[in-house]
Amino acid sequence: MTSINEINNYIQPKKNELLNHSLYKKITTLADLQQFLQVHVYAV
Repeated sequence: MTSINEINNYIQPKKNELLNHSLYKKITTLADLQQFLQVHVYAV
């Protein structure tokens, strides 16, 4: 059986990639976040 720690270790590189995405640096205000979420819902 795979432990949660093994899963976390396995996905950590991709998690770091997502957290370091340039988009996060562009969302600096609540309005920025709201606009992103409105558009993101349609993209997903």
